Amino acid sequence: MRVKSVCRRWALAGGVVVGLAAMAVPAVSQAAGACATPKDLAALNARVLQTELMVAALTCGEKARYNAFVVSFKGVLGDRGRSLRALFTRVHGSGGKRRLNGFVTKLANEASQGSLAVRGGYCANASALFEEVLNTPPSGFDALASKPWIRIRHGFSPCIRSADKGKNGTSAQARPLKAN
Repeated sequence: MRVKSVCRRWALAGGVVVGLAAMAVPAVSQAAGACATPKDLAALNARVLQTELMVAALTCGEKARYNAFVVSFKGVLGDRGRSLRALFTRVHGSGGKRRLNGFVTKLANEASQGSLAVRGGYCANASALFEEVLNTPPSGFDALASKPWIRIRHGFSPCIRSADKGKNGTSAQARPLKAN
């Protein structure tokens, strides 16, 4: 019963995503100077992977395997979801919820567009991804979700800790990592 409920919610969400894809959805931009901690990056990566799997489920008829993913990783997904909400609140303040919704919509639209671009091979690739995910224990989720193709999709830069010390000699500041 619970799996059917999850499936119905994702089917509804998929319909919303398709409807929103027809509109011009502005790109979600980060706040100036925002960077992501390792915990933030784990949450962002999890959201990218979850979105890819949701689109694959709707596009390729993989709803049963998507529901198995949600059930298997329920605890991890809940934790990463809380971290993601905290990140967007920290970065965007009172607009965090709206910006998070825009971010998730943007990810879903991009995943949907990607599925259309490689229609023939998309479902075969999605099937292989589901196999890999469903054969991964929850303890291996973060490693699975940190693949390069996932990390580049969310657009956040990792924070680095500067060695600069404040007056009291104990403070360090986080700042975005700059690409060379």
